[in-house]
Amino acid sequence: MLGLKSNTTLFCYTCLMKVFLVRHGTSIAHETGKRQSPDSPLSGKGREQTRALGRRIKKWGVSFDKVITSNLTRASQTAEIMAQILETSVEVFAGIHEKEQHPDLYGVEITSKIHDENVAAYTKYARDLDYKFLGQGESIREVAKRASAFRDHLLKSHLGQEVLVISHGIFIRTLVTVCILGDDYQDAPFADLQVSLTIANTGVTLLEFDETTRNWRLVYLNNFSHLKGI
Repeated sequence: MLGLKSNTTLFCYTCLMKVFLVRHGTSIAHETGKRQSPDSPLSGKGREQTRALGRRIKKWGVSFDKVITSNLTRASQTAEIMAQILETSVEVFAGIHEKEQHPDLYGVEITSKIHDENVAAYTKYARDLDYKFLGQGESIREVAKRASAFRDHLLKSHLGQEVLVISHGIFIRTLVTVCILGDDYQDAPFADLQVSLTIANTGVTLLEFDETTRNWRLVYLNNFSHLKGI
């Protein structure tokens, strides 16, 4: 079961876990200038983006051992469309949803005063992993704990497999960060890396875990070439 041999180094192809992370398609709320809520559905454009991604992945010839989705509407709808194209089933997984916001932010216009206040606070406290807007919602550290738990689930249940995960921008950025930096991180480098990552709607990010070396690798980030012409 061993592959390429170079001098004394052995590379085990079957010891790689490949985790394809996909952000959901564009939502109606996003297109109409509102902040997204847990029940925000996909827009027509979001469905078109998802179909384009599904066709692209089908051409890759990847046979996923598991397809996992967040329970939020825009993610689960993305997963349903993908499942139809890839002819597979989907598992809803608790804990990979988007960062929970202050309840008064859900559904508000992006021209509203509270939205502007949140954006200003986000910029001011970007390196404070424990900050919550007006004391409610989730902090980035709490998202990181969920991301670490999901990473550990993948390591426990899916070693050597190819897994497709449909989730959300902040959660995906945070999961990539905890995989690369681990749990024994310093706050400032964690915050700097997490906020520097960009994930487009239906952008694909590939993480690999090498069971032999026990290392995570970020193979590519935010591949959205399937959106050309959309």
